[in-house]
Amino acid sequence: MCYNREKCYKKVTHLCERFEYLKAYHILIEGIDTLEVIDISEKKRYLHQLGITLLLGKNEIDRSIPIFEEALNLGYDKKSIFVDALTVNSLGIAYYLKGEIESAKPYFDESLSALETLELIDAEDMNKTMLTLYNTAKFYSGVSNYKKAILICKTGIDIAVSENRMAHLEKLYYEKAFNHRELGNIDIAVLEFKRAYMIADIRQSEIIKQAAKEKLEEIKKGQKKGISMKLMTNNHEKNSKFPTIRSL
Repeated sequence: MCYNREKCYKKVTHLCERFEYLKAYHILIEGIDTLEVIDISEKKRYLHQLGITLLLGKNEIDRSIPIFEEALNLGYDKKSIFVDALTVNSLGIAYYLKGEIESAKPYFDESLSALETLELIDAEDMNKTMLTLYNTAKFYSGVSNYKKAILICKTGIDIAVSENRMAHLEKLYYEKAFNHRELGNIDIAVLEFKRAYMIADIRQSEIIKQAAKEKLEEIKKGQKKGISMKLMTNNHEKNSKFPTIRSL
C-alpha cells in the first residue's frame, strides 16, 4: 500500500508511458486503498487508470468499459476536465479493440472536440492532451485514414513545440512517420522516424527508439533491393492494436 497516493498515480502514469500497463495495473491495485479515494477528482483519476491498465495490460475489454463509464457518470468536476477527455478517448480504444469501429469513432472525435475548448494549465494537462491526440491518430491510422492521422500528429507536435514540452513527442513523431510511410512518402517518413528515434533516446523511451530504428532499417533494405516502397507499406501490419509494440 502506498503511503503517498500521488506518487503511486504518477508511477502508474510513468509506466503506462513506457507501455508497461500490466506492471502499472498491479502497482495501482496494490498501492491504492479505494476506501480512501473519496474526492471526485481522485475517483475519476483512479477509475481511468484502472480501466486503461485493465484494457491494455490485461486485455480485459469488457471489464474496462463500465469502469470508464462509471468515471464519466460521476459528473462534472472542474479539476478533472482533462481526465474526462482522456477517459472518453479510452472508451474509443476499448470499442476499437472490440472491432466496433463505428462505435469507437464518436468517442475519439468527442475527445478531440473537448480538447479544443480547454486551456493547458500544467504538465499533467499536457501529458493527457498529447496522449489523447496520439491515441486518436492511431485510431485513424488503423482505419486507413492516414492523412487525418498525420494532421492530428502535427497538431500535437505543434502544441508541444509551442509549450516547450516533450510529453509523448516521440510517439507523435513515430506515428506521423508511420502514416507517411503508408502513403508512400518515404523521404518524409525517414526524417520523422529519425526525429522519433532522437527524442526517444533523450526521453529513454526504449520501445519507440527500437521501433523507429527497425523501421529505418526496413526502409534502407527495401531501397537497396529496389523493392517498391508502396508494396512494402501495403504488406505492413496495420495499426490494429493500441499502445503495445504494434500497436507501433
